[in-house]
Amino acid sequence: MMVKRELNIKYSGSQAGKWWLLIYPLVTLSVYTLISHYLFKIQATGAPYVLFAFSGIIPWMFFSSIVINSANAFPANRDLIKKSYFPKAILIMVKMLVSMLEMGFTLSIYFLLIVFYHFPLTYKVLLLPLAIGFNILIAFSFALWVSILSIRFKDVFQAIPLLVNLMLWLTPVFYPASIIPARVLPIAYCNPMAFVIDLYRFSLIGATIQVQYGLVPLAVTLTLFVSGIVFFIKREDHLVENI
Repeated sequence: MMVKRELNIKYSGSQAGKWWLLIYPLVTLSVYTLISHYLFKIQATGAPYVLFAFSGIIPWMFFSSIVINSANAFPANRDLIKKSYFPKAILIMVKMLVSMLEMGFTLSIYFLLIVFYHFPLTYKVLLLPLAIGFNILIAFSFALWVSILSIRFKDVFQAIPLLVNLMLWLTPVFYPASIIPARVLPIAYCNPMAFVIDLYRFSLIGATIQVQYGLVPLAVTLTLFVSGIVFFIKREDHLVENI
């Protein structure tokens, strides 16, 4: 019911309504393909650039949507939190479920593009659920921290969209990781989303995956997840006082 309510609120009053599920990813793909592929001449090996770019946009849109929306998860439900007791993490999970539904729709568009370009899928696509699971874990870990910190420090709410947009350019969403200098790669893969996008591209288009850097993003994600849960549990009872 909360997910349905969230979707209705998100698209109510809009002339395009739920067509934004189609419009937003396609416009994003078109803009960055124009900038990256045609203006900066970035090339992708082994697959059409559109498929390459879109395989990075999908996990990034999911991640950014959850992180940005989680900053407002509690203030937007202030009355509900004050009137009844329930696990507050449910409000973050609602944001995640909405984003998962949107990602499912976006993946459907992606598979239609694969058919359009006559691009063959391989057995590697069986790893897509692993990529999605890792994507969910990272987004949830960040969301736990952001949701609480945005209550504690009001500037976080304003800073998160800016930081997420900055992080976009530091993540190989529209360019291959192969163009990053070798000496910088270990630092670049401290960003767990870099490895997640590698997993998506490996499963969908058979792109090269930087396996040697996989342990670092996994360790970073698990650290954020465990510490985020501990921090969230400690601060959860003080939400009513601070909202």
